Amino acid sequence: MSMSRLRICLAFILCLISLQLSAKHLEFMGIPITGTINSFQTKLLAKECKLYQYNYLLSNGVRAFEGVFAGKDCKIVVAYNNRTKQVYGVAVWVDCNSSDTAENTFNYYKDLLTKKYEDLSIDSDALEDSSETYFGMAIFEAPPMEGMEPIGRIGITINDRDDYDNPYYVAVLYTDAIGSSENVKDLMNDL
Repeated sequence: MSMSRLRICLAFILCLISLQLSAKHLEFMGIPITGTINSFQTKLLAKECKLYQYNYLLSNGVRAFEGVFAGKDCKIVVAYNNRTKQVYGVAVWVDCNSSDTAENTFNYYKDLLTKKYEDLSIDSDALEDSSETYFGMAIFEAPPMEGMEPIGRIGITINDRDDYDNPYYVAVLYTDAIGSSENVKDLMNDL
């Protein structure tokens, strides 16, 4: 291989590496939603979360923790690709003992997230079909412009479960765009 071709190949490889390194990921508790589940777990444990004692009962590709999220006790479930071990999503569950508590918790997180991502998101309240029990946001690296792809999505829901002591819970769902896309690509290999 000639020296000029070698330089072009090297420049191309460095360009790909720099693009990959500059790729922005959605964050949860200040932790980018990327990397392996073990690395993500280490970062959650450093934030005083504890490994959920019944993880052995959970399906492949999820790991649960207990902790505090924005001032409220919660369960945290991290989704990862079972084959590659790469994290792509996080869900938070906050138990609520009544529909009023659930509605207040929903509005609490909605207000906080709206303030945090005010200039970096498009949210479901802008849609005519907005719901009282679901709020969603597409998060962008810079102020959203036509044709831009989001770095991730955050959704908040109120859920009702009749057979538990705390019949309601609020879920806050974080999905990283890059990680989710890579997970889908890997799953497609099985088809």
